[in-house]
This record gives sequence, C-alpha cells and structure tokens, in this order.
Amino acid sequence: MATLTYAGIGARATPKAVRADMTVMAGWLARTGWHLSSGGAAGADAAFAAGAPAEQRTV
Repeated sequence: MATLTYAGIGARATPKAVRADMTVMAGWLARTGWHLSSGGAAGADAAFAAGAPAEQRTV
C-alpha cells in the first residue's frame, strides 16, 4: 500500500495562532495515517513537525 504523504510548508513569519492550527492539523493527519514531508524551517514547517510523531515525518 502506498504511503499517504503531505507537504507541511509555509512562511517563517506565520502568525502564532495559525501555527497552532497547523500543529493541530498535523496531529489529525498523523492519526488518520498521513506522513509529513517538510523542509524543517522555522515557522510553519516547525509547526507541522510539532504535531506529527517522529515516525510519521520526514524533515
């Protein structure tokens, strides 16, 4: 079966409230079987990574 993967990307200067939403969304995606792929930059990328377990992310 193929791995479901999404790109967690965005601006480094993403507002705090939006970053919080990104973290929640990443957690939901992880619970439903999705794998995060991200560049790991500060801001949006880091917010997505914070919500995805280490085994479900490639940074």
